[in-house]
Amino acid sequence: MGCLISTMDDKESKNSRWSKLHTDLLVLVLKKLCFQDIIRFKAVCSSWNKAAQSYISSPSYSLHQAPCLMRQTHHKDGSFPHTLFSFTEKKIYILRDDITRVDSESCIGSSHGWMMILRKSNIPVVVKNPFSLQRFKLPTVENLQITLYIDTAILLSDPFRSKNSNLSVVVVLYGGYKRLAFCNVAGEAWTQFFEARNGDEIVKSIQSHNGQLYVLSRDFCVQVWDFNHDPFPTKTRNLKPSPLLFIGHYPAYKYIRLAYLIESMGELLVVLRIVYYKLNHTKTVNFHVIKLDFKGEKWEKVENLQGRALLVGCPSISVSIKEFPEFEDNSIYFLDDNYNLSIGDMGVYNMGNKSIKPFDELDKLQETTSPKPSFWIVPNPW
Repeated sequence: MGCLISTMDDKESKNSRWSKLHTDLLVLVLKKLCFQDIIRFKAVCSSWNKAAQSYISSPSYSLHQAPCLMRQTHHKDGSFPHTLFSFTEKKIYILRDDITRVDSESCIGSSHGWMMILRKSNIPVVVKNPFSLQRFKLPTVENLQITLYIDTAILLSDPFRSKNSNLSVVVVLYGGYKRLAFCNVAGEAWTQFFEARNGDEIVKSIQSHNGQLYVLSRDFCVQVWDFNHDPFPTKTRNLKPSPLLFIGHYPAYKYIRLAYLIESMGELLVVLRIVYYKLNHTKTVNFHVIKLDFKGEKWEKVENLQGRALLVGCPSISVSIKEFPEFEDNSIYFLDDNYNLSIGDMGVYNMGNKSIKPFDELDKLQETTSPKPSFWIVPNPW
């Protein structure tokens, strides 16, 4: 694979009995390993590499890995490699592959371990796995008559593992957050399926779960689009909850209000991020979390995350503290995830004591970070 670690020459392990271990034994070992260790495992010798490839492509392999933080940095040699921070290991990795060209390309989304990479010309969108280096080149977007930049993109399922071809789809939000379009990774054209009719319908956030796309509008209404059954998505719900009356007053001339839609343990949450800005500098100062009562069609305030941590940004992810104790309980992790935020406006917000602290482990990267937004990625070695 060669992005995180170089493959050993098989000559080094020629006389080792480790290379002769039965595949069933190797699989038992692989089931105990995190993503980074699987990468190292593959680098030992050709027989271990083959066993790992077989394991991660089997139905028994779970992509349930701890999310990592990815960002682009500027090195002294003039290069701009992406760095991956593992919260599990408290370690920073440098990815050897030139994932994006600094001037002409940027990441507009991350899903299932894949990045959606956009060129300035909007032609084409590339879906790329930064670990396996597999990639899909999607059709041009000329038929959408895009006059404004694509804002974000989301992949509904892993194209190599999905049993439903309808879900091997990339959805893009474009046109000043007003339009949504989709394209199958094996498709020949993009198709628009939503356009905001007024300012209230402008899209604040999108999220996918189990083949459904959730769309949050500026007025905090929620649309649900189903991609499971037909080539063209079907709108199954159009929820119009009661207005928010408990968030507080944040004057628009002083504050930016960002919204992140998250599916979390069967609940649909929205994290509201309050950002103070002055003289082209931003600082995140507060958070509010609400959940949607589908039956009553109303928003309810959430005071405690109860064994969860929320990672907001691109994409937004909920993690269980029981499964991933490396994250802090009842906390919100946030990034400098869009161009409206200052570089380094990132850290951890504690829902209990309302405090914010920085990512101490990333301090040494702050001065060398490129102006590209940071994002979360769940590593996928496939």
